[in-house]
Amino acid sequence: MEQENIEFTEHDCTGHAEAAVMAASSRLFYKAYLRECALYSTVVPCDMCAGVVYWGNVGMAVYAVPERRLLKLTGDHE
Repeated sequence: MEQENIEFTEHDCTGHAEAAVMAASSRLFYKAYLRECALYSTVVPCDMCAGVVYWGNVGMAVYAVPERRLLKLTGDHE
């Protein structure tokens, strides 16, 4: 499955791509199947999305840009 961020297009503050794809995939697949799947994301998932991936029972999450690099690119928002 593929999903883009729908936060602004759907006016949904939880519409991050990872959360949206997990909502769709959890309607289609059993948790046992999702345990064998991987989620690929451009950047490290936020805490909300990490929780959704965990509760969705996905076996592996892979991302290209770690949080430290993301903060260098966007600024430290502590």
